[in-house]
Order: sequence, then structure tokens, then C-alpha cells
Amino acid sequence: MAIPDFQSVMRPVLATVQNGVPLPLNELRERVADQFQLSEDERKERLPSGHQTVINNRVGWARTYLNKAGLLCIPAKGMVQITPRGLDALANGPERITVRWLKQFPDVIYLQAKRWTNTVHRPEIDKFIGALTRQRARKGVFITTSDFSDGARTAALGLDIKVVLIDGVELARLMVENNLGVSVKQVYEVKQLDSDYFAEA
Repeated sequence: MAIPDFQSVMRPVLATVQNGVPLPLNELRERVADQFQLSEDERKERLPSGHQTVINNRVGWARTYLNKAGLLCIPAKGMVQITPRGLDALANGPERITVRWLKQFPDVIYLQAKRWTNTVHRPEIDKFIGALTRQRARKGVFITTSDFSDGARTAALGLDIKVVLIDGVELARLMVENNLGVSVKQVYEVKQLDSDYFAEA
């Protein structure tokens, strides 16, 4: 079976956590891959950047959109849990949950993510704000792997809608903090002196 797009992953993600028990993200990824009966080669297939497997990326984006729409919550770092809205979506929602369907929820956040090498300037942010306005959205997040110019950051201020700008440095911090697209390469131990060892008998 081919690797599914992230929208096709949304309902399986909800179904995997429908018992209401918080589930580690790594286990969620494995269970979703099992549901789609992915081969070992498909599970190991990586994005062009080489930094993450395709299926982990798809599950990550599905989790992000479901969380922003209030169908999932993140009770602790690296954990996923379904919400009452998510359970209702499983019971009464469509067979294939899409971004378009999620737009019905007032707290859904619109995302735009681009892999840039150059600084993002104000015209790009103005276009993003225009798109949000046409969709009557109240929240938007613009993510880039590079940086924003001062003009771009100024454009996101003083608006009736909330626009969050996440640059490459902030993106890396959030990925590490939420265990998305990263893996543990080495663990360091911090040791404390055992004073009892030196205590007189």
C-alpha cells in the first residue's frame, strides 16, 4: 500500500486513540503505519531533506491539524489524547477527515509552512493575511526554515486576526520540545556526588 497523505491519516489517528488513554507519539506512528500495512521500506522512506520519514511527517501534520481543531490534545510532551470533539468526529464525521472539514471549527488555525533559504519579507506575510481574511479565519501560523525581515514581523502586528510567525530557530526548538521530526542520538548523564560514600563509619 502506498504511503497515505496526511489528510488520509487523520481519521486513523483519531481511531488509534479513541479509548481516551494518552498515547506516546512514537507508538501512535507505529500503529498508524500498521493500519496502512506499510512495508519496511515504506516505513523507512524519508523526505527529500532526509531528516524525517515520510509516514512520521504525515502523522505529525495530521496530529497538528487535529490538535488545532480541538479533536486532539497534547496532555504532556510527546503524548496524544483524543477530546470529546474528536470522539464526536469519529461517531458522526466523514470517513475521510480533511482540512476543509476541520474549517467548521471556530478555533481551527490555518498553517502555511515553507522551506525557505532566503529571508521572508513583508509581501509574503501580506499575502498570507489576505488568504486568512478571505477564509474568515481568526488565527494563522506562518512557518519558515529561514527568518523573517523586520517588515514581515511588523506586518503581523496590530491585526484583528492573530498571526504567529515561526522562524527556523523557533521551529527547531518546538520540534525538540514536542519530539517531532527528531530522534535521540546520544544521552548524557548528569551525576551527583554521593556524600554518604564519604561519611565516616
